[in-house]
Amino acid sequence: MAGNPFQFDGADPMGPAYAAMFYLLLLTTGALAWAARPRSERPLDPEARSLQWTFLVPWYACVAGDWLQGPYVYALYEAYGFDHKAISQLFVAGFAASMLFGTCAGSMADRAGRKRSCQAYCVLYIASCATKHFASYWVLMAGRITGGVATSLLFSCFESWLVSEARERRGLSDRHVLGHIFALMWFGSSLVAIFAGVLGDVAVGVAGMRSVAGGPLHVGGYCSAFDLAILVLLVGLGLVSCLWEENFGSVAGGAECDLVAQVRAGVRSICRSEQLVAIMVMVACFEGSMYTFVFHWTPALSNAYSTPAFGMVFASFMMAYMCGSSTFDLLSSRGIAATRLIQGAFSFGALGFLISGVGLILRLGFTRLVQVYLGFLIFEFSCGLYFPSSSTIKGELVPEGVRSTVYNLNRVPMNAIVLVMLLSDVPMTTVFSICFLLLAAAGVSTASLGAPTTQSLKGAADQEYGAVDEGRVKPEA
Repeated sequence: MAGNPFQFDGADPMGPAYAAMFYLLLLTTGALAWAARPRSERPLDPEARSLQWTFLVPWYACVAGDWLQGPYVYALYEAYGFDHKAISQLFVAGFAASMLFGTCAGSMADRAGRKRSCQAYCVLYIASCATKHFASYWVLMAGRITGGVATSLLFSCFESWLVSEARERRGLSDRHVLGHIFALMWFGSSLVAIFAGVLGDVAVGVAGMRSVAGGPLHVGGYCSAFDLAILVLLVGLGLVSCLWEENFGSVAGGAECDLVAQVRAGVRSICRSEQLVAIMVMVACFEGSMYTFVFHWTPALSNAYSTPAFGMVFASFMMAYMCGSSTFDLLSSRGIAATRLIQGAFSFGALGFLISGVGLILRLGFTRLVQVYLGFLIFEFSCGLYFPSSSTIKGELVPEGVRSTVYNLNRVPMNAIVLVMLLSDVPMTTVFSICFLLLAAAGVSTASLGAPTTQSLKGAADQEYGAVDEGRVKPEA
């Protein structure tokens, strides 16, 4: 059972190195966050401040429901007695569901409304968390499927709602406003992840997991983390329902009202634009590498030489991520385009995998683990730089009428990459080499985004996709 997530085994030779890096990152994160705070010479107007907190508070609650589950899914399946093969099948089902059903979910979001889709995310994830109480393969499989669809909604519909609310309803055309909110969105997500990890460990440690009346229903232990996730998701659902107005993508009469037509419109939009193809490639390569990293960092740091306290290691990762988000906010506020910043994210990410891959080749020992860990931190920094950059670029380039559809279409090749990596039995050094090549490919793909600013790209996108945007329904003021 989980103990203190910030306590190292005194016998672990890597303990002092992990602790030193944790406190160094703590200071650096605080300094960057302070430097990136809104300044009096560039204050947000009242409408922008209102949108900022109207969006961020529900987002933090909803994303906390996702973070609370992550550290305990594999451990819960093991506690139920499932072997590695069965657990792998459950994980694969989640990514496959996200790939297969996520596209339809995005199309429904554009047609039925982004607010309703965010509410659907909460409901689906609550259902997924509820299934974790049952030591039944097929009940858990159903939970993985609903969770996969919910994940697609989380990483598409929330951004879609924000961009449309800012531009279409509130008339906020200043590019810095959305960029700043995106930076806070991903910075705060990392901060939420740290608190979620700590609170999850506390909840898990309250009482041991036990079967109810000897049946498949279980309570306590790892199930408690999912109960806590249900609670915060209910809070997020209430906030979204009370604070947000509805907005839509494109809606037309007749045949255009079906999902197939909406997906077709999204595919057509991507195929007609070199920039949107580049966005799909960069999302697939970077985020595919990121999810692959999620499955491999734990065994990479665990061996006969050292078994770290994963609570502090995870917190250090999140602080490196927050440093990247603050760096984006600092540099973008000084006029550096998101297209340039995302190229920096790909460069740092590739460097991180290169350093870690070389470290894995070295002989077992202190130097090898320090090098691997340093590479992981650099990659997490690149993630913090990537997500607000990517959100800003997509906010400028993706046509409003098919925004959620395109966002979810971008996740199809990404999920395919993760599935191939999970199902392939290859050495870890090969895995990191592939991730290095994927990030290099992502960096090359951004060559078509090399305009001076994303604002200039928006003009081209508006001209090319004006027909697609015609007929979109604007919510009432």
